Amino acid sequence: MSTIIDIVIAKKENVLTLPHEYILKSEGKYFALLKSGDKVPITVGLQNESLFEVVSGLNEGQVVKQIDFMELLTNQP
Repeated sequence: MSTIIDIVIAKKENVLTLPHEYILKSEGKYFALLKSGDKVPITVGLQNESLFEVVSGLNEGQVVKQIDFMELLTNQP
């Protein structure tokens, strides 16, 4: 028998969030890829197992693309 317990230490409502698959971390910094292909730096806040809070760098309504991690691996030098 086992039990899984989630302990909530912080909670925010009405904040901009993105799933992990839409955020790239490179050299200690976080980025999002806009639909146009531009890579924009973002500041993240709280996170859980599926979402990051986006504190700055994006605005509500901006369209972002999911990060293609396989493409990143094949483009490594």
